[in-house]
Amino acid sequence: MRIAILSPAPIKGSGGLRTIFSYGAALMARGSAVDVVVIDPIDDPQSVSRQVTDFYTVNGLGFKSWPCDLSGYDVVIATRWDTAVIARDSGASHRLYLVQDYEAGFNPMGDGFVFGEASYLYGLQTITLGRWLSQRLKREFGNTPYSIDFGVDRGVYRTYKSFYDRELTVCAIVQPEKPRRCTRLALEALGIVKARLPKVRIRLFGGEPIDLWFETEQLGIISPRELAGLYNEALAGLCISSSNPSRVPFEMMSCGLPTVDLYRNNTIYDFPSEGMLLAHQTPESIASALIEIVTNEELAYNLSQGGQAFMEDRPFQAEAMGFANAVYAAVRNGSPNDDVSWEPIYYSEPWIADVYQRRDVEAHMRYHRHMLDQP
Repeated sequence: MRIAILSPAPIKGSGGLRTIFSYGAALMARGSAVDVVVIDPIDDPQSVSRQVTDFYTVNGLGFKSWPCDLSGYDVVIATRWDTAVIARDSGASHRLYLVQDYEAGFNPMGDGFVFGEASYLYGLQTITLGRWLSQRLKREFGNTPYSIDFGVDRGVYRTYKSFYDRELTVCAIVQPEKPRRCTRLALEALGIVKARLPKVRIRLFGGEPIDLWFETEQLGIISPRELAGLYNEALAGLCISSSNPSRVPFEMMSCGLPTVDLYRNNTIYDFPSEGMLLAHQTPESIASALIEIVTNEELAYNLSQGGQAFMEDRPFQAEAMGFANAVYAAVRNGSPNDDVSWEPIYYSEPWIADVYQRRDVEAHMRYHRHMLDQP
C-alpha cells in the first residue's frame, strides 16, 4: 500500500512532528511504502530527511516537497488543518486525517478559526490522539473517529530514583511562542510558589530564556533523556495545554512526577486522578496545587505511584502501532465498527484556591465537566 503523509516541515523539539514521523515509521513496519509530503517551503527533501533523523531518530521515510503529484497513492493522510483540503482533493481512494490537537483553537476567532473547524467537515476519516478530541469531533462535527491513547517511550521516561530522594523542585514547560501553553498563567503561578516557598527550586524547559521577576533555572530545549532526568529529580511538574493534552504530563507521570494542569473539558478525558491535580484556571489555584504537592508528602507519594501505574501499560510503540492499525482498519472498513462515547477518567474535584471558592467558579467547573456529555 502506498501512503502519502502531508506534514509540516521538521522543527527541533516539536513533539507533534516527532509523532507524525514516528507514525510513518510504524506504517512502514506494517509493510507500506510511505512518503512524507512536506507542505511548508523547503530547500531540499534530502536535507529534511537528515533533519528528521537528527531531530527525532526516525529513518527510512521518503520525502517530497509540495506541490507534487498525489495520484499514485492509495492513502493520503492530512496532519494539519490546512492540509485537510489537499487530502480531500487528492483523489486518493482513502483520505484520512490525523488530528493531534483542536487546531481551530490556535487561531483568533476569524478566518483561521473557521477554516480550522471546516477541516473536520471534509469527509475525511479522522484518527485522533486522545479521547477528548474523539469525543469533541463526534459531538460537535458528527465524525466517527478512531482514537489512540497517549503513550511514552518507556525506555527513556521511567522511574529510576526513589521518591524520597527527590529534591524540593518544581519543573515546568514554558513556551511563549505557543499561546496554548498559557505562559503568563504558568509564570504567575510559579511566581506565587516562589514567593510563598522561597526554598523551592524552579526549573523551566522547552523554550528560549526569558526575563522574569523571580529566580529560576532556564534549561531551554533539552534531550528526552535530560528531560527524564529532570522529571526524576523534581517533586512536582507543571504543564499547561489549553487545547488537547500535551504528551509531557504523560512522560512526567511515567517518571513518577506528580503533575499539575488545568481542569477543563480538554483534560478530564485523558488525565487520571491517580497521577495529577487539575486546577482551576487561575494563578492562585495552580500555585495552590503545586504547593500542596511539595508540602504534602503523602499526597505527592500517592500521585507519584498512581501516575507510574497509569503509564505502565502505555508504551509509545503500542500507540504508534495503534495508529498504523487504525489506518489499515480505515482502508478495510471505513469508519470504526463500534461507536464509542468516552467518559471523563479524572474523577477528583478541581483544585480551587480558597479565594475562588465561590458559586460562579463551581458553575464554571461543572460546565467543563459536562459540556461533551451525550444528549
